[in-house]
Amino acid sequence: MVAKINADTSGGLKITSDTSGTLEIQSAGTTKFTVNSAGVDIPAIGTIDGLTSINSGQLAGNRNLILNGDFTLWQRGTSQSALTAAGTYLADRWTHSNHQTALHTRQAFAASGTHPANSQYVLRASGDGTSTASRIVTSQGVESVNCIPLRGKTITMSLYLRCAAATMTASGLGNLNILVGGTSATADAALATTVYDAGGSTNSAIAQGSLPTTWTKITATYTVPTNTNNLIAYVGFTNEVNAGTGDWYEISQVQVEIGSTATPFEQRGIGTELALCQRYYEILGRDLTTYTFNLVNMPTKVAFATTFGQGHAYHTVKRAAPTVVLFSRNNTSGKVSLVSNGADEGNNWAINAGGTVAFHLVQRDAGTHTVGIGIEYGFTADAEL
Repeated sequence: MVAKINADTSGGLKITSDTSGTLEIQSAGTTKFTVNSAGVDIPAIGTIDGLTSINSGQLAGNRNLILNGDFTLWQRGTSQSALTAAGTYLADRWTHSNHQTALHTRQAFAASGTHPANSQYVLRASGDGTSTASRIVTSQGVESVNCIPLRGKTITMSLYLRCAAATMTASGLGNLNILVGGTSATADAALATTVYDAGGSTNSAIAQGSLPTTWTKITATYTVPTNTNNLIAYVGFTNEVNAGTGDWYEISQVQVEIGSTATPFEQRGIGTELALCQRYYEILGRDLTTYTFNLVNMPTKVAFATTFGQGHAYHTVKRAAPTVVLFSRNNTSGKVSLVSNGADEGNNWAINAGGTVAFHLVQRDAGTHTVGIGIEYGFTADAEL
C-alpha cells in the first residue's frame, strides 16, 4: 500500500493514508508522480512548453552558439579609428561580413528600456564621418562543426538593441536588419567573401523612424535547411552611405539557440568564454586588462641554434592552423627582443612550421646569432572564419 492523493473525476479529491512512506499524486486514478525516501519519480514527461528559466536563470549550459555575445572579451583592443573592411575583427569573434565595413568600439553599458542591466560592456557600430560609405555591419559566423547538428531544426536569435535616434542623421541607411541565416557553401568558407545567409534567413527589420532609442529585445526565428554548413548572426543597415560617428547602434546579449522561444541570455564563466574564443584567435605578450605590451607576458626562450629559437604551444587547440605573427617587446611586428637589453634583434623572425596545437620553431630570415642567448617574443595566432 501507498498513500495517495487522487483528483477523481467523479468523487472529487480522494485521500488514502498509510504508513509506507510513499505518496502518489494521481489524476483520475492515474499516478502522475511518486514521492518517497529516494526522491521524486515522474514516470513519463513529455515536452514542457513555455519554460523560460529555472530560478530566473538559464535552463542549461552551452545553449548559445554565439561566442562573446555579451562583448566582455576584446583581445585585439577596444576601439578603431577608421572604418575597417570585412574580415577585420575587434571584439572577439565579431567582424563585418561579405565586403562590408563599420567602426566598432567598446562602450560601457548604460541601463534603459527592457535590458536586465547585467552587462558590463556593449558593442557600438557606427560610420566614421568620412567620405567612405558603410552599411554599419556587425556579424558573427558560426563554425560548420557546430552548425551541422542544427540541420532541420528551428533556432532563435535574440539580442538587445538601442540606437542613437529613431531616425539616423544619415537616414539613407534604410532599414536596420537583424537576421539569422545560413549557407550551403563550402564549410567554413571565408566570412569576408562568402554570403553566409545565401541559403535563407529570417530578418526582423526595423525602419527608419522606428529605431529603438532604449534597450529593446529583438528576436528572429529560423528553420535551418538540411544542407546548411554555416550560420550567421547579422546586424546592419540596408544601404551603403556616408555615415558619421553619430549614426550608431549598440547591441548586447546576442544569443542563437535551438527552439522557437528566446530564453534568458546564457552567462558563461569568463575563463570558459575566453577559451572558446581562443579557438579562433589568441595573443601572447599583451595584458588583456590594460592592453599594454610588456615582458611580463612574454616568456623567455632560448636560441638553441644559430638560426632558430624555441616554439610555443597555444592556450587552446585552434579551429585550423592559424596565421601566426611574431612581435617583440617593443611591439615591432616580425621581430624578437633580446633578453639582455630589451632591444629588437636585428633580423626578421617568423615561425618555420605550425599546426593547430603549437608552432614548432621561430627562425630568423638571415644571418646567425650566438647559441644560448635569451630571446623574447609575443605572437598573434589567427584562425578566424
